[in-house]
Amino acid sequence: MFSGVSGLQVHQTDLDVIGNNIANINTVGYKAGRVTFEDQLSQTIRDAASPGANVGGQNPAQVGLGVMLGSVDTLQTQGNLETTGKNTDLAIQGSGYFLVGDGSTVYYTRDGSFDLDSAGELVNPANGVKLLGYQADANGKVDTTQPITANSVIKIPVGTLTAVKQTTEATFQGNLDASSSLQSTTAKLTGNLDVSQTPPAINTTIYDSLGNAHTLQVAFSNPVFNPTGAGVPAGATQSWKVALTLDGATTNATIYAVGGKFVFANSSGAVLGSSQVLNVIGSGGAPNFPITVDFSGLTDSSNVSDSANGQNTPTKITSTLMSLSGNMNLDNPPAPITTTVYDSAGNAYQIQTTFLNPTYNPTGPNVPTGATAAYDVQIKNLTTGTTLYDSTVAGNNESKAYYIPGQGFVLANTTTGAVLGNTIQLSSAPGTYGPNNTGAQVVAGMPLTVDLSKLSTTNTTGAADGRTGSQPSWSTAVQVYDSLGMSHLITFNFTRALVGSGAPSNAAARWEWTATENGQVISSSTSAGNQALFFDSSGNLIDTNNQTINITPTNGAAPFSVSINFSNLTQIAGNSSVAATSQDGAPMGVLQSFSIAQDGTITGVFSNGQTRVLGQIATAIFSNPGGLTKQGQNLYSASSNSGLAQVGMPNQGGRGQINVGFLEMSNVDLSTEFTNLIIAERGFQANTRIVTTVDNLLQDVINLKQGG
Repeated sequence: MFSGVSGLQVHQTDLDVIGNNIANINTVGYKAGRVTFEDQLSQTIRDAASPGANVGGQNPAQVGLGVMLGSVDTLQTQGNLETTGKNTDLAIQGSGYFLVGDGSTVYYTRDGSFDLDSAGELVNPANGVKLLGYQADANGKVDTTQPITANSVIKIPVGTLTAVKQTTEATFQGNLDASSSLQSTTAKLTGNLDVSQTPPAINTTIYDSLGNAHTLQVAFSNPVFNPTGAGVPAGATQSWKVALTLDGATTNATIYAVGGKFVFANSSGAVLGSSQVLNVIGSGGAPNFPITVDFSGLTDSSNVSDSANGQNTPTKITSTLMSLSGNMNLDNPPAPITTTVYDSAGNAYQIQTTFLNPTYNPTGPNVPTGATAAYDVQIKNLTTGTTLYDSTVAGNNESKAYYIPGQGFVLANTTTGAVLGNTIQLSSAPGTYGPNNTGAQVVAGMPLTVDLSKLSTTNTTGAADGRTGSQPSWSTAVQVYDSLGMSHLITFNFTRALVGSGAPSNAAARWEWTATENGQVISSSTSAGNQALFFDSSGNLIDTNNQTINITPTNGAAPFSVSINFSNLTQIAGNSSVAATSQDGAPMGVLQSFSIAQDGTITGVFSNGQTRVLGQIATAIFSNPGGLTKQGQNLYSASSNSGLAQVGMPNQGGRGQINVGFLEMSNVDLSTEFTNLIIAERGFQANTRIVTTVDNLLQDVINLKQGG
């Protein structure tokens, strides 16, 4: 009887569990229960006996006293996910539980049907418990090392939370025109300057910052050989009056040849250097600028070379002409010049020409009219050791070489001074000389003409740097934001400049830049840590490191720096187009919406286009989730057999990922439950048969007494 009653009791419990499972078929996150039975203590009628020498062993004789409830387990299998499309509906794919609290107790649940309440907190609207996690600070930083308590509520104050982002970096892209004009900085004079001839005025074009042309004229006059007097530097061998005329305005100075260079001096004769600085008045709106006129390229040296026709191979050709060319200067006569000539047999002879005894403004009846310089000439055949021409020997009656401006170096009649042309004729018999411009043959039967027509004295030129072209500057602006969200309009101006000194070895172009706010320069390429923009011959920026501007707000915001990225700039021939393409700051914005990632990160989207992390959802796993205690309303609490909650971020440490816009359905399987229902029902019916049968037997026992 009692065994049957115990069977009825446990099967009733099984029916209760099955009924509860079926009742929660549509409960979000519900986990089905399962009942297990175990037999009760058995009554021992006979103990077991071990085998003896003559008889075998005997098993115990026991009669069971019925059945008892073993356990009611919770099946923690994954339920199917149901799509809802709501961004606050959450489902855990894998192991883990959401942490929720009521202000005093932390609960655990698989029910992710959350919504925002009026306080901007994520709550389960069915029971009011709040989703727990890690709240981000004002900079979007989340500290996941903090413990989760019942008050670790995540707030998402849509419509009330504001955000400001101070600018830290701005990026520029585009082109700077390689064909733009260059402002001139230096006009340089080069060449040889000799008092025997005044050079013509030298005109040089220079350009202002807008590419407008200006004319600089340098005129030399009043040459003096070996000047003396007050203000003349020691060692001066020449002096010249110099007139520098720039756009019609003239500056006068005196320049001296000292030690092979031309320099200026003060009234005491102290050397002041080789340059003059003039102020150029810009035109068409271009600013004024200085131009350095550099005379250091002028020299007072001689530089003469010679050449002759004729050859000895492969065909023997007799030399007939020897030509001298280059500059002759009274300060420094040239060294002896040697060249090779050939006779008809191909024999080579070394002919040396020497200019001696330079004389400034020579005089006498044998001096050509207008001659400003004279040199004695010696011509020797070094191979044979014979002298072919020598004006230093009076008995030779041979002409000096005279310089006449406009005619060059000429020979003259040694009696009348009549000009005889630019050549010396080595045509007399060997050992004989003169008169006038005639000398001895190289060897017998080999006359030679020595041509002086290519010799000169003064030979000066001038050139300036800079050039004309397209607009050499470009301006663009970028709006940045301080710590209070106030905007600052920063204007960048890029200006073409000469490459100059200190540039990288492969630099082909240079651009300076300035950054201004309200017309005031705040930073530039010359500021500490910054530099000019250098481009190579392919138009690529050489140094792509970021540069920095420093902004000091006047509205109470703290001073701040902005890193400027110029790395994408190019410099090719084409219109300038540099512009700011991005900056990472933003003015004040209001939280408009938010999103939740699979790892539980909650990111807010503000009206200023910025995003910021608002919080981090926490989840927990247990070593024995089946040991959790059900508290109703889809809530669990930890028990002594569930183990401690291992709290952390979703999708880490064995915790499942979060799926947004889904809810986890009940894991109840109706086919299984109905099958179990039939089994439990049959078990219950069978146990009622035991009770009925025992009742009939007891009735028979009672009837035995009545029958007696």
